[in-house]
Amino acid sequence: MADVNFVLDQTPGKSLFLTLTRTVDGYVYDYSDGTFKEIPIDDEIPLVENIGVYTVSVDFTGFADGEYLVECFDTVYGFPYANARTLRVQNGTTLEDDTLGNIQVNENTGGIDNLRYVDPNGNSIAGAVISVWAEDEYGQTGTAPRGITQTDADGRWVSAVGVPAGGSYRIVFHKPSFFGPDVATVVV
Repeated sequence: MADVNFVLDQTPGKSLFLTLTRTVDGYVYDYSDGTFKEIPIDDEIPLVENIGVYTVSVDFTGFADGEYLVECFDTVYGFPYANARTLRVQNGTTLEDDTLGNIQVNENTGGIDNLRYVDPNGNSIAGAVISVWAEDEYGQTGTAPRGITQTDADGRWVSAVGVPAGGSYRIVFHKPSFFGPDVATVVV
């Protein structure tokens, strides 16, 4: 299984869904039977929300190798809610973003534990959401982060987030009702 995660405005109560389009032929994933079709019966993959964190799990083991366009839509209004992104699948799994030419951002970007999430006393903050935004898109309506992850028991990132080189990025740490949002800026 591979999780496709979104943090959108960190605002609870949205009704969102994803669509997956196979770029080689334009066929769309049919949620009703797990196949790709020119005209699917049900192309809406619902996202589950937990305090503004929207997630969905898709099993990529049966997908052909190649690129897939992931788009997020608002169920109520039907318009795109976030920036589309491309996933590359190989041998039934999604590849890390660095295979697409991106730089991996994690807690060690800019120095050892530079982006580790800790409280003012230096104690680790576990289970916080980390969203990585392009500087010029941060806080803009209708935009989405370049990627998200969360913190482990030591306040370190569970996984790196791939971003294009040569840009400035806002890193937002947030554990709703406990810590943040706290923002750091990095240039890669």
